[in-house]
Amino acid sequence: MTGAQIKTVLEEALAYTADPEGSTGAYPYTAGLRFDVNYLNGAGNRISGLEVNSRFADVWSDVLPAKTYNVVSHSFLAGGRDGYAQFAAPENLVTQENTCNWPPFEPGNHGSVQFD
Repeated sequence: MTGAQIKTVLEEALAYTADPEGSTGAYPYTAGLRFDVNYLNGAGNRISGLEVNSRFADVWSDVLPAKTYNVVSHSFLAGGRDGYAQFAAPENLVTQENTCNWPPFEPGNHGSVQFD
């Protein structure tokens, strides 16, 4: 997804949380992204300071609108549910079922999703 599409999907989720017919469960929780939210701004303008921490390397950088990023989500949100419509756009979907090979859980061994 491009940086612009990532911002759009986050804005869609925030709009869904603010909608009386929506769900507070749609609030965008992320890993490797950080951003500021101001609900007083209108829909589409609530997110600012969108940054990515590629590979969780203590280096944050601006999400660039034209740059392409790899994004991972579970099938519920990737299907456009809970207000995440941009995820379901055909050009954004790459499906890989059952390809995750997680190591056995051990204390201190926690898998994570990475943006790069």
